[in-house]
Amino acid sequence: DYLSVYLHSPSALHTVVLSSSNIQKSHQLLQEAGKEVSQVMEASRPADHGENKGMARFGWLNLGQSPIPSTLLGVAEHLTPNLIYQPHRYQHENSAFRIARLVVNSGDEQRKGDFIKGFGELQEILRPAADSGHLIDEIEFCTDDELSSRYGVTQDWRRSHYAGLVFAVSDWEALKKFTDHCGYAIKEKEILVVDVCEQLGLFLGFQAK
Repeated sequence: DYLSVYLHSPSALHTVVLSSSNIQKSHQLLQEAGKEVSQVMEASRPADHGENKGMARFGWLNLGQSPIPSTLLGVAEHLTPNLIYQPHRYQHENSAFRIARLVVNSGDEQRKGDFIKGFGELQEILRPAADSGHLIDEIEFCTDDELSSRYGVTQDWRRSHYAGLVFAVSDWEALKKFTDHCGYAIKEKEILVVDVCEQLGLFLGFQAK
C-alpha cells in the first residue's frame, strides 16, 4: 500500500490536495502535459459540521510524482459543495475559519528554487480547471534560516517538507483563551505560533483576518 510509509510517519502532514472545478478536466490537463497521474476516483465521508447534513462526495486523483519530495500531492473536486462550504458552519472554539497559508521548508536555497519552479509549473497546468474560490491564500517557501527568523521555530524538513499551517481566525481573544491552555510552546511574532515541531513535525500559526 503506497500510503503505509506515511501512516507510520512521525510527521503530521504529508499530503496537500489542490482544488478543482472539474476533476475530469484536471486529469486531462495533467495527461496532456505528460504528468504521471492516477485515474479519477471517488470518495465520500459524512458531513455534519453545519445546517446541511449528508454524505459529502469528492472526485480526486493522485500525481505520481510531487514537485516536493517525499510528499503526496493530489487534486480534488467537491461534488457536493453545499455540504462543505456552508454559510452557517459550526465554529471551532479557537475561531479559525480557513487555512490562510501553507509553509514549505526546503532546507536550503537550491531546493527552494526547485520547489517554486516545480509547483509553479503544476499550477499553470491546472489553472484552466482550478477552483479559485476555495484555495489556500498562499503557499510560502522557506529555507531553514527563513523559517527560524519568520516564525521562531526549528523544523526538520527530513521528516516532512510541509513545515507549517497558518490559520485565519475571526476572534483573537477567543484564540488566546484557547491557546493559553493548550500545553505547547506559544510564540507571538507577527502571528501567534504554536510550536509542535518536535511532536508533529510542523508548527501551527494563527493570524487575525
